[in-house]
Amino acid sequence: MKTAKLTAMLQGQTCIARKVFEAVPIQEAWTASQIKNALHNNEASGADLHVIRGCLRELKESGLIREPENGLFRRNEIKTAIDHHKEIPMTRTTSLKSVDAPEVQKTSLERMSELSAHLKTLGESFNTALQSIATQLEDVALSIEQEREHNSVNLDKLKQLQSLLKSLSLGE
Repeated sequence: MKTAKLTAMLQGQTCIARKVFEAVPIQEAWTASQIKNALHNNEASGADLHVIRGCLRELKESGLIREPENGLFRRNEIKTAIDHHKEIPMTRTTSLKSVDAPEVQKTSLERMSELSAHLKTLGESFNTALQSIATQLEDVALSIEQEREHNSVNLDKLKQLQSLLKSLSLGE
């Protein structure tokens, strides 16, 4: 994959997905847990494993990473053109900006467009985080409802026991 294509594909991803992409190694395949630990160690993201797995699924579907074995993820090699005759593979530490042409002065409209795209990705990552929290809240609500039902059954048994004890004590 060429750098220009990679950059264009990454623009369509959320902020968290881009961070997850940067944490996925090229040389070896990692599990979602290893990627999560790398993100936390680099303080790049505090996203939970559920969100990271979702990002990995999206990155895989878009062709940015691959899954050579079930549950193991690896970035595709990126080739950057230094000159028109020779291409070199980009390593994990090579920055995308270090190979691109020098940045030219951007117009206000271009800067507004970039800021708009950045705001959109922030909104998408915020939405992903909110969906994750909502799912967790639903799980907690279900467990509370199960506990309440269990307590209700136990309360009924306790009332039966109390009435039985009362009837036994009255019978004496």
